[in-house]
Amino acid sequence: MLIIEPIGGLANRMRVIVSAINLKKELNFDLFCVWEENSDLNAPFNMLFEEIEGVNFIPKLNKYNHLKSTYQKKQGRKKIVMLINKIIGFDYCLKQSDFSGTINIPEILKRNKRVYIRTCEEFSSYNNENFRIFKPVKQLLEEIQFNTIRYNLNTIGLHIRRSDNSMSIEYSPLKMFIDKIDEEIQNNPKVDFFLSTDDTSVEEKLIEQYKERIIVTGNKILNRDSVEGIKNAVVDMFSLSATSMIYGSYWSSFSDIAARIGNIKCITIKK
Repeated sequence: MLIIEPIGGLANRMRVIVSAINLKKELNFDLFCVWEENSDLNAPFNMLFEEIEGVNFIPKLNKYNHLKSTYQKKQGRKKIVMLINKIIGFDYCLKQSDFSGTINIPEILKRNKRVYIRTCEEFSSYNNENFRIFKPVKQLLEEIQFNTIRYNLNTIGLHIRRSDNSMSIEYSPLKMFIDKIDEEIQNNPKVDFFLSTDDTSVEEKLIEQYKERIIVTGNKILNRDSVEGIKNAVVDMFSLSATSMIYGSYWSSFSDIAARIGNIKCITIKK
């Protein structure tokens, strides 16, 4: 049995789930997912996506907070940790800090009956097709379709991450996106753009500058600490995935996962 606790934002959690499902296909274990609602993503899974076959979503029990990483260098410490985890009900526990090194997760799953993994990292190989397990609920699908019906064959996706992502702000400045938009218009006068951003000033500036060439999700709530904000993130992600290609922001997995869903190219804007 494997219990995963995906952490971080929407894209990070999606790749953790895909990683676990791929290992499940290979090793055939029972798979459970702790989907915690917090400031990173404050919405239940079933308000975003349809049920995923083979994944059981469960609440986070308080005892899970006391789990320790089994991956310890000192044997004495490792024995103590294993005893603590055993009392809680697990043979092995991996946490985010463990993923800085090389870990043979398939081997861990083969040798231990009850494993807990808490991470935002991918930990098995997968291809773009695997992301088709995520099917937005009907309400969100209708909003996605309202966006994509306005596309033409030349529509390009733009994901301009701002907010609290200092790396994206520093290495993917707005001017570089504007230069790329101008270049695309120069090359193809019919091109337009679907814009996903968490900064209203960026949205307003690009709409003012490029008018009807910019397509956005209407009545958008940007706060990821709300259910509606996360719903909007799903709409934006899947709307991006339906474009012909994506120009994305540095240090943001959102662009990458959108491209994987649509099996399209993603070019990171980076100075």
